[in-house]
Amino acid sequence: MIYNLRDEIQRTKAKEYLKKCFENGDRIEVVKRFFKRSISQNSYLHLILSWYGLEFGYTLEEAKTIYKNINFETYTYQKKNQMFCKSSTELTTREMTDTIEKFRNNSALNGCYLPVPNEQDKLDYMKNEIENKKQYL
Repeated sequence: MIYNLRDEIQRTKAKEYLKKCFENGDRIEVVKRFFKRSISQNSYLHLILSWYGLEFGYTLEEAKTIYKNINFETYTYQKKNQMFCKSSTELTTREMTDTIEKFRNNSALNGCYLPVPNEQDKLDYMKNEIENKKQYL
């Protein structure tokens, strides 16, 4: 069950549910859910990563690695003296927006303009070109 604890009714339902689980001695898992990025944000990121890959001769996976390297502080964490890389699914909408903007700025400095999400004509052109050249990604 997923409850939004900001809503009083859902908070009450969550308490009742947990109380019942305690009474039954149930085994449960409690997971904190964050507001994740939107599907449209996912699609946009995938599109600009694909375009970047085509422009600079990288596969999509290589472009993703470059994107994460540019956003090293957001994507990495340390545990037991080892460095690890987060999945983009762990980022909030705000974090994703910030990392995309940083990637766009870096790309522009390297001569590749990546349109913003509301530049629909440019995005449509990119989609068509990527579809035509997907074998290179």
